[in-house]
Amino acid sequence: MKDLVVTDVAPFTLGIEITKQFGHDMQGGYFLPIIQRNTTIPVSRVERVATLVANQNTVRVAVFQGEARKVEGNLRLGEFEVPGIPLGPPGQGVDVRFTYDLNGVLEVEATIVATGKKVAKVITRHAKQMTPEQIKQAIVDMAKFKIHTREDEVNRFLLLRAERLFQELGMYERDQLSQLLDTFEAALNAQDPATIAQGRAMLDSFLQHYDPQSTGDDDAQS
Repeated sequence: MKDLVVTDVAPFTLGIEITKQFGHDMQGGYFLPIIQRNTTIPVSRVERVATLVANQNTVRVAVFQGEARKVEGNLRLGEFEVPGIPLGPPGQGVDVRFTYDLNGVLEVEATIVATGKKVAKVITRHAKQMTPEQIKQAIVDMAKFKIHTREDEVNRFLLLRAERLFQELGMYERDQLSQLLDTFEAALNAQDPATIAQGRAMLDSFLQHYDPQSTGDDDAQS
């Protein structure tokens, strides 16, 4: 029992409403999970969505909780508009980040990729016992969770180290390293800690074998 670790997890999935395209038809009302049920909290996750039509300068972010494939089966938590998207062809990106803490405070932050402009909404449906001052402090405290796993110093320097070694390897070893890099980068994009740890360990083992003199500390100092 002394090795038992108790963690807090998200009791339900949190996400947004999206529109899907099927051929030439577009159908709204689909649920895009951003924080999955049973994810360890506190946590921050981000998904990229995009405009659907030419010169669309606004998107609506509607937030839901639940497990249904379509939002009509889930609980609406709130919504807000993201204006100021540059005019252009369909596909203008907007990053939607959910940050959820142990108190039940959910911050939803939308960032227009082209301009960096941010619009945020704080949802406190599950934090009703908190005062406005406590909620403000919770938002400040959650900032440290918003660093993407790709930008974590250990992960960043491991990727730099692998890219440098890739140029020095033969064809067979390059193929091996390429597969390990693909697996690790897919794990980083998925932002799942367990998968990231596994991919990082496999990549680090390969690097230690083929480049034992090189370490992440060396790269960090170069």
